[in-house]
Amino acid sequence: MLLLLFAIPAGDCSAQTPPPPVSEHAFERVPPTVVKRLATRFSLGAFAGRFEETRLGAVREAVGEGTVQHQGDAGGSIYWLCYRRAQHRLWVVSSGEMGGPDHLVTEVVEELTEKDTETSADCAIIPEKFAPLVFDGKLHLCRVWR
Repeated sequence: MLLLLFAIPAGDCSAQTPPPPVSEHAFERVPPTVVKRLATRFSLGAFAGRFEETRLGAVREAVGEGTVQHQGDAGGSIYWLCYRRAQHRLWVVSSGEMGGPDHLVTEVVEELTEKDTETSADCAIIPEKFAPLVFDGKLHLCRVWR
């Protein structure tokens, strides 16, 4: 019986998908065009949060769904909540270093998937009342149709 337990790959034991990685060099060739920070606030429907002030736990409590997940250690450590709706997957992330022990939100990532994510069980379903995702009360993410 013990041998069967060791035959399960470690990746299959994780219930949540981490946010997609962002290349450290992605913006090296792009010169800055603004001198002030672009976004300090985010909202999910009526829930309002502030980067580096709002705890992941506060987002989880407001949504009523989700589990804070963790990956990595030291400076490469991240914590996140993962949510899904239709063709969208959303991560609310706290850098282990910048978010500190309170796991303050340091970034929000939204991904448009090719198929309906409702059939995927790796992220909690976010209620429709937590849409749309808006930054600083004016910047909405939208899909570009081609």
